[in-house]
Amino acid sequence: MRILSIIIGIALAFPCFSQIRGKVVDGGDGSAIIGAAVRAFSSDSVAVCAAATNADGAFSISGAQAGIQYVSVSFTGYDDAKVDVNGSADADLGVIRLQPASVMLEGVSVTAEMRRQNANTETFLLTDSIRSASPSAAMMIGSLPGFKVDWVSEDISYGQYRNVPIIVNGRKVGMQYAKSLNPKRIKSIQLQRYPPGEYSDEPVLINIVLFENYIGWDVSAAARGQASFRNRHSNSEAASADATLSTKEWNTYVSASFNRRDSYEAASFLREIAGAQPESTMPIDADNPNLRDMSHAYAVSAGADRKIGKRHTVSAQTWLERSSSRRTDNYNMASGLRQTNTDRYTSVNSYTGLYYQGVVGKRLALYSNLLYNYYDIDEDRSYASGDAASASRISGRKDYVYLMAYAAYYFSDRLDATLSYNYTWRKYRSLQESVQSSFVSKESRNKAEASIGYTPLKSLSMRMGVSLLDISTRQNGVSDSHTTWVPKAQLYWRPLKWAVLTGTYFNVTQFPNLDQLSPTPWLISAHLAQTGNPSLRSKVVHSANAVLTLFGWISLDYMWRKSNDDIVDWYEQASSDMVMKTYANCDYLHQYIGVEIDKYLCRGLNLKFTGNYQWYKRWMHESKNSGRTWYGDLTLTWDVEKTGLSLQSEYFLRHDIEPLPQGKRYNEQEMLMLGANYRLLKNRMSVSAYWCIPTSLIDKRTYTKISIPGFRSETYGDDRINASLIQVSVRYSFGKGKVSKNSNSYALDDEK
Repeated sequence: MRILSIIIGIALAFPCFSQIRGKVVDGGDGSAIIGAAVRAFSSDSVAVCAAATNADGAFSISGAQAGIQYVSVSFTGYDDAKVDVNGSADADLGVIRLQPASVMLEGVSVTAEMRRQNANTETFLLTDSIRSASPSAAMMIGSLPGFKVDWVSEDISYGQYRNVPIIVNGRKVGMQYAKSLNPKRIKSIQLQRYPPGEYSDEPVLINIVLFENYIGWDVSAAARGQASFRNRHSNSEAASADATLSTKEWNTYVSASFNRRDSYEAASFLREIAGAQPESTMPIDADNPNLRDMSHAYAVSAGADRKIGKRHTVSAQTWLERSSSRRTDNYNMASGLRQTNTDRYTSVNSYTGLYYQGVVGKRLALYSNLLYNYYDIDEDRSYASGDAASASRISGRKDYVYLMAYAAYYFSDRLDATLSYNYTWRKYRSLQESVQSSFVSKESRNKAEASIGYTPLKSLSMRMGVSLLDISTRQNGVSDSHTTWVPKAQLYWRPLKWAVLTGTYFNVTQFPNLDQLSPTPWLISAHLAQTGNPSLRSKVVHSANAVLTLFGWISLDYMWRKSNDDIVDWYEQASSDMVMKTYANCDYLHQYIGVEIDKYLCRGLNLKFTGNYQWYKRWMHESKNSGRTWYGDLTLTWDVEKTGLSLQSEYFLRHDIEPLPQGKRYNEQEMLMLGANYRLLKNRMSVSAYWCIPTSLIDKRTYTKISIPGFRSETYGDDRINASLIQVSVRYSFGKGKVSKNSNSYALDDEK
C-alpha cells in the first residue's frame, strides 16, 4: 500500500514525462536571460503550462499535453517571441533569441513591480535591457519615469529640480564619474528625498546602488562643445575620461576632466547718488556685448573600495580641482569716459575622504565617513574710469572637517529606526594684501538626528524625525552660539492603485559663504563699493511639500517655504557721495503650485512637462515687496524604431519678478531646443547634438531696480545674444566585465 501511494503521488505530480524545453538568450550578445516567462498555448490560444528560465536561461515545461500549438516567450525590455510546436508534447526548441524592444521607452518601461516606494525613498529595479540600452549611467537614469537628462551635458532633472546631485553606494564621488558609470555595474537607482544622515538637507538625491560582485574593467571618454551663432564669441568645451577596475575584493576608479568657457553678455546701468553726478552708460547693443567671462578648470579624482568580509567595505577617495576665471565688464559711459571692471579669480579645491559601510547581524546597518576639504583662493579686483582707478588683492582659505556616523536598525520589514551624528568644523580666512586687513571666521556644528520609519501596509509608509543642531561661531574675536530643534516628517500613502500621496515637512540650515561674511571692501564704480557682512545669520528654512500622483504619469505639487534669515543684497549710504553694497538677513515666504507629466503617448513618443506658478514675499522692517514666477518646460522625445536614433524637442519659458527688500529683479528665459542622440557600436558610442533656435514670444530683456533715500540704481541685461547656439557631445565607452548570475537574478526576480 505504501509503495502504491508513492506511485500515485508521483503520477499526480507529473501527469506525464514529456517535456518542452529550450534556452532563452539575448539576441544581441547571446547572454542568458534569467526569469523570462515561457507559456505553452493550445490550439484555441489558452495557456495550459508555464515556466521561467533559470540562471542559464534554460527552461523545461514538464507534463506538457499533446496539442500544444505554440510557445510564447516574454521578458521586460524585449520583443515577445513565438515558437510553433505543432501539437507536440515533447520538443526541444533549441536556442530562442529575444530581440531588444524596438521602441526603447516602451520596451524598457519600468513596471509597478519594479518600483518600490516608502516615505523617503523610491527604488527603481533594473533589467539587463534597460542597462544595455544606454552608454552611461546618466543616460540610463534619464530614461526612467520622472527623470530627464540633458543629452549633451548629461545633467539630470527630476521635475522642478535641475542638475540633481548623485552619490554612489551612499557616498559622495566626483559628479562626472558618477554620470559616466557603466550601467551594467548598476543594480538599482534610488531617488531619496531629505534622507537621514549626511544628505538630510538635499530635497532630491540620486543614489546609484552597484552590484557587490561585479568583476571587470571599464573605460569611457567624453567630449562636448558649444558655440553661439548670434555672435562669434561665446563658446565652451569640455573633455573627460574615466576608468574603473573591479576585482573580488577591490574596486578602484579614477576620473579626469577639463572645462573651458568663454561667454559674453550685454548690460547697461543707471545710478543716481545724492551728492554726486549721475552715472549712466550708453544703451545696450546686443550685437556688441560688453561683458566677457572666461574660465577654465581641471579636475581629477581617484578612489578605492576594499571589501572586508562579506558585509563590510572601507573606501578612500580624493579629488582635486584647479580653476581660474577672468571677468571683464566694459561700459561706454554717457559722459564719454570708458569704465572697466576686472575680476581675476583662481582657486584650488581638494577633498579627501574615508568611508565605512557595514552590516552587523541581519538588522543593523552602519555608515561613517571622515572628510577634509581645503579651499584656497586668490582674487584681484580692479576698477578704472578716466583718471580714477583702484585695485585690491584678496587671498582666502577655507579648512573644513566633516565627521558623520549613522546607524539604522530594522526591527522588522515594517519598523526601523535611525540615529546619526554629524560634526562640522570650518575656518574661513581672508587677507586684503594692499592694506593688510584680515578676517577670520570659525564655526563648529554638532547635529544629532533620530528618526523612526513605520510601514504598516504596503500602501502606507511614514517617517518621523527630529534633529538637535548646535552652532558655535567666532568671527574676529566675537563669539556666538545657538541651538535649534529641527523636526522632520514624511508620508507615503497609496489609497488607490492609481493615486499616490507623498508629503514632507523639513527644516534646512544654509550658511553664508566667505564673500558674504568678509568685511573686505572693493570699488565697483567711483561712488559704489561692495563688502561682506560678518554679522550675517545662517539661513533657516521651514518647508512643507505635498505631491499627488495620479495614474502613474501626472503629479500635482504644492510647496510652502518660510525663512526668517534669508540672505539678500543690501544697500546703505556710507557718505554723501558713496553707497555700500553688502548683505543682510530678511524675512522670506515662498509658495508654489505645479503640475508634472511624464506620459508615454504612442509608439516611441514620450512627453514630459513641468509647469508651476510661484509667489513670494520678502520684507525687512517696514518694507515688504511681493513677486511671482511662472514657467513651463515641455519636452517631446521620439525613439525611432530599430535605428538607435532618438529625436527631442524642448521648449522652456520662465517669467520672474523677484522681490528684493529695496526693489525688485525682473528676469525672462525662453528656449526652443531641437536635439538628436544616436547610439551605435552596440550602444558603446553615443553622439548627441542640440540646436537652440531663437524665439521671440518674450523679449528677454532683464533688469534689477533698487531704490532707497539718496540712491537709485537700475541695471539692464539682454539675453538675446546667446539665444542661437549649437551643442555637440560624443561619448565612447568600452570594457569587459560581468556580475555573477546569483547576484543578478535577485534583481531580475523582482522585475518579472
